[in-house]
Amino acid sequence: MHRSRKQRYAVFLYVLFIGILALAGCQCHEAAVSVLDIEKLETESEQQVDDDPEENLFLISQVSTVSEDAGTSKMENSMQDYANKKLIALTFDDGPNLVTTPDVLDVLERYEIPGTFFLIGRNITDDTQPVLERMVADGCEIASHAWSHQQMNQLTAEEVIDEIQRTSDRIEALVGVRPVFFRPPYIAVNNTMYENIELPFICGTGCTDYDPAVTAQQRTETILRTAQDGGIILLHDFTGNSQTVEALDGIIEGLLEEGYLFVTVSDLFRYKGIDPNQEYVLWNNVLQQ
Repeated sequence: MHRSRKQRYAVFLYVLFIGILALAGCQCHEAAVSVLDIEKLETESEQQVDDDPEENLFLISQVSTVSEDAGTSKMENSMQDYANKKLIALTFDDGPNLVTTPDVLDVLERYEIPGTFFLIGRNITDDTQPVLERMVADGCEIASHAWSHQQMNQLTAEEVIDEIQRTSDRIEALVGVRPVFFRPPYIAVNNTMYENIELPFICGTGCTDYDPAVTAQQRTETILRTAQDGGIILLHDFTGNSQTVEALDGIIEGLLEEGYLFVTVSDLFRYKGIDPNQEYVLWNNVLQQ
């Protein structure tokens, strides 16, 4: 059925309206206008006009412009929201697993903040796939901690490449994302690694939370004492590390009280305007090489 000029213009106005709602953060299903409402805009006149190709192109171009402008404005607003704010990234090594990693995600979900998880490739199985899917759904970032958690500075170039490739391939196969950051196991690095791993190297500031002798309170106090704008907090979510889970509430609440906003590692670099792809750099803080 051909639509009249008035009907086609009504469709354009509808799409424009939805674009404005999206820009304002509204959900389309909350709008009072629907496609069925558009149909009701038909005039009583049965006179129809043939589609005008030039007019259709005009309407399409206007809709595209609205969509692009809305997307650009939302990105600009997001950047402005984080401009001149204290930002920090929570990161976790050695998962995924079915015990501690879900406990960490429970805490992050409660505070509605993201984390970045540096995963060991051999731990990524069909059993732990739902944990990865939950990370992605929660807006967390997945990064690489290599395949087998070896001292990679003792490996050949070929072995180094294999450790990274296998891990990235496995993550992508299960959840469709590919890591863009790498944390060296034991923070052991050498030139062979730098020259054969294309991902930026991430370290961070920790609290020796891999040592069971360090209490949850000590972990919290260390992180709060050493936290800095642009910082990357290094924690561990290996199976049984319950004291780090226990420490998270104090860490998060303490940093929130100090005015920090929590972001992923990717967003930390992006909002601070820093390019992570620097040669022979092991990042602890995006503002300090």
